[in-house]
Amino acid sequence: MAFDEGDWGVFQQRLIEGTRAAIREFAARHPEETVCAFAYDCDPSAGSVLTSFNTATAEAEFVRKTHERNVRHRREVLSKPAAWSRAFYQLKANRVLPFCDSTGDFAYQDFSEIRFPEWRELFERPEYPEPSGGQDDYLHARAAAIFVRALDLLVEDGTFGTLRLASPTLLGVAFHDAQHCVVRMLRVPGDAETTTAP
Repeated sequence: MAFDEGDWGVFQQRLIEGTRAAIREFAARHPEETVCAFAYDCDPSAGSVLTSFNTATAEAEFVRKTHERNVRHRREVLSKPAAWSRAFYQLKANRVLPFCDSTGDFAYQDFSEIRFPEWRELFERPEYPEPSGGQDDYLHARAAAIFVRALDLLVEDGTFGTLRLASPTLLGVAFHDAQHCVVRMLRVPGDAETTTAP
């Protein structure tokens, strides 16, 4: 038995309220930190959503180390005689990015937790809805939808404005142990409007 749409509205409101509280607390505890990314790190089957913050300082160090390591490794691997047979894989596996693409490497990966015990209870039921015909997992699909709606609403109401924000600041979602997806940006270079801490 799945939840009805009203339940998901309640879950979305809990997510928004928990996120507002986390952002207020982060701004109060770390006013000197410049935030370059915020993400939900979620394991829906466990009923757990972490609020994750990355800072410009931590990201710069991560990018530098990852770049050095991946370039060095790629050079070593591709210098071997049979390397051409796996060159495309090595390019993908050792790519370099100008930002951190895993919430597990954020400076504050588990700053706070927003609990949804109902999700865990549903997941553990024998009648948990199985995906069919290319559909997403029930909890993953519904959670993804409320994450994106919540981020949109929090941007529109100015909640992120209490933080010191980098340009750009990435907002995203990650399902536990997966690469996070950036779904929105604040302070996009070239935009007329930017949000900074007072």
